[in-house]
Amino acid sequence: MRTITGTVRSTQTQWLPVLAHIDPPEVRRQRASQSTINKIKRNDDDDRPIYNDLVHHPNKRLKSRHPIWEEATTDADPQVEWKKT
Repeated sequence: MRTITGTVRSTQTQWLPVLAHIDPPEVRRQRASQSTINKIKRNDDDDRPIYNDLVHHPNKRLKSRHPIWEEATTDADPQVEWKKT
């Protein structure tokens, strides 16, 4: 990472992704899961179990769990998502 960003050793490692303009892992995961959900919904293939899980999802059993279909957002700006984290 230091080679890519061209920073010196005195730069703290947690700041390297920021200096390289790499989104935090949480934002990248949300974006990847959102694109996967959109891809599955576009196919409209009712035979696949994952389609039914996303469209007609089961009830939430535990309050502490955050299913992927609840966190689905509509094409949010990465800059805004980055500032939330």
